[in-house]
Amino acid sequence: IDLTHQVPRQDVDQGALALARSVRFMPDDAVYLAVVDPGVGTERRPIAVEASMGALLVGPDNGLLSLAWVELGGASRAVGITSDEVKLHPVSRTFHGRDIFAPAAAHLAAGVPLERLGSALEVDDLATIEMSGPMIAPGVVGARVVGVDGFNAGTQADWGGWLRFDEIFAGAYATLQRLTARPIVIAVAPPSISLPATRIRAPRSVTNRPSRSSSATST
Repeated sequence: IDLTHQVPRQDVDQGALALARSVRFMPDDAVYLAVVDPGVGTERRPIAVEASMGALLVGPDNGLLSLAWVELGGASRAVGITSDEVKLHPVSRTFHGRDIFAPAAAHLAAGVPLERLGSALEVDDLATIEMSGPMIAPGVVGARVVGVDGFNAGTQADWGGWLRFDEIFAGAYATLQRLTARPIVIAVAPPSISLPATRIRAPRSVTNRPSRSSSATST
């Protein structure tokens, strides 16, 4: 099953979210192959992970697989993909999806034991991704919008689904309305990007859908 090729280039967080949200629709013993790999050609490790529920995940050790194995009950064991019997040769420095990850996933799907792919790794040493939830304090609400679709909707990763912005922020608006009548400041951007805060007033009803300009600011 081809899940998606629409993850933005180099966006490991979005790839991790897409994979994690898909696992509940798949068989418990599925083999997953995921490649969003800005570190290709560097010292980052190619890995294969067995989840507690029996699924196997193959991809780069950059956190891409970590949200999925959490959904699958945690990582029970892992190996680095080092076996020359598994890789395609010569191995490209920039195309590990073809030369390492895809062959490794194919071997696992064909019944090859995990340990045949390479040496064991400590699961606690694997790279992980953590998504922060909303923060509410007197007069302040802070949130990281991690995705916006084409229907003016967004999501917080730990809430497990796509929601309208008024649904995401309804509780925060209600809390802030009780604390202050002043405008609310919402400024959301990736850590590497600095954007000026934009002031918007809390809606009179928390069930009102915010304007398009409010949603655009929140992205």
